[in-house]
Amino acid sequence: MTIEDLVAQHATLVAYLKSKVAIAEWHGCADAAMDLREIEAQLAVLREFEKQGHRRCSDAEAEAISDKWASRLG
Repeated sequence: MTIEDLVAQHATLVAYLKSKVAIAEWHGCADAAMDLREIEAQLAVLREFEKQGHRRCSDAEAEAISDKWASRLG
């Protein structure tokens, strides 16, 4: 997974969330919000990893470099 992939997914979910707000479909809003939180945690880890000079990382590497990500997986 790349930062670009996650940014695109984030944009798609924001659009979905807005559509669910427009029709007051709160279950869909909650689902989208939880997915957005997960993507934002993943982005934070990948950006941290990129600062270390890496282009991509596996889930195992992401877990190793971020306590926040590890706790989100747990």
